[in-house]
Parts: sequence; structure tokens; C-alpha cells
Amino acid sequence: MDLKPDTIYETGLRTFGRISADISHEIKNALAIINENAGLMEDLSALADQGMPVEPQRFRGLAANILKQIGRADDIVKKMNRFAHSTDEAVRQVDLGDTAAFVAALSGRLAAMHRVSLDPVPPDAPVLLTAHLFFLETLLHRCLSFAIRTTEPEKTVRIVTCPTEIGGQVRLCGIGGLPHDAVFPGATEKALAEMLKSRLVTDAAAGEIRLDIPGDVTSSF
Repeated sequence: MDLKPDTIYETGLRTFGRISADISHEIKNALAIINENAGLMEDLSALADQGMPVEPQRFRGLAANILKQIGRADDIVKKMNRFAHSTDEAVRQVDLGDTAAFVAALSGRLAAMHRVSLDPVPPDAPVLLTAHLFFLETLLHRCLSFAIRTTEPEKTVRIVTCPTEIGGQVRLCGIGGLPHDAVFPGATEKALAEMLKSRLVTDAAAGEIRLDIPGDVTSSF
């Protein structure tokens, strides 16, 4: 592959920025809903101060909405923290099914924008590999982003993880509208797969993208 290591790292950096932007948008949305509900509570309190009757359940409903968004924001921050820590080590033990499900969770906003559902299907038992976690997440995210943009609205992309003789496999299934001349994987995805000593193929007839990863990956960079 003719892509230089710097190009691979730039791809990782762009992916990190894109995912961070999506996460920050989700946090901003949660804060906006909290602010809206807090404003309504303030309005109801002002009415009560003026002696107007205000039903207690209206306060309880607004408080419940705020607590729901706080929980949502907490989950989002936990995802952001986990993703940030994926850069801590160059190579580590990776649970492939858990990683695929996590990347699907990171891709939730993009999927919602395209009205595509994501369905991670875990393996019967953990599929453990030794790999560069961040670049594996980067490659999975690029694969899933392509699948989401290609799939028709209201359809579901299944993310199926299973063990293989050499390691593990992630299949993105149900990619509707996948053209037979699809230019995927591109040069960047091929370079990432080569870096991870993996095999990445698109099967237009089956509507699938398949990533086969060996059990022990040592980066060549």
C-alpha cells in the first residue's frame, strides 16, 4: 500500500475529530433540553409566586425530563472517555464483539441522521485479539459510516461478530443498495486493514462488508 504512515495517522486524527464532534453535538442537545425544561420550571414557579394554582405533577414531569437528560449526558461522556482512552496503548488485548458494539454506539448520531438502525449481534463467547485498538476502531467506524450512507432509510445494518480459525470477523450485513461497482474499500481503508494485517472485502451480492482480523496483530508502523 502506497499510503505513508503520516497519512494513516492523519486519518485516525480526522476520525477522532469527527467522532468527538458528534459526541459534543449530543451533549449540546442534552443540555439544550435541560435548559428548556429548567426554563419551564422557572415559569411555573413564577406563576405559583403570583398565587396561580400549578399542579405538582407538572413539576414532577419536568424534573423527570431533566433527570433523563442528565443520565443521557452521563452516558455520552462515558462513551467519550472510553474512546479517548483507546489511544493509551499502541497494542492491547481487544474484545472484538464489544469493540464493534461500541463503534456502533459512536455511530448512532450518523445512523439517526440517515434514518438507519444499527443492530450489534454479539458472539456467543468473547472474541479476544491483540491489536491496535484505536486504529481498529477507526477502520470499523469508516466501514460503518460507508454502510450507513449506502443503506436505504428505515433499514437495519447488523454488525455481526464471530470467531474464525485465525482470529475474528466483523460482518456488516443488510447494506441495502450496495452497488456492484462500489469503490469500497478505498485506499485509506485498505491501508488501515494492511496495518492491522486484516482482510477487508465488500460483497455487493450479499450486501455485506467483511473484516477478518488475526488473533495477534503487530502494527508495521
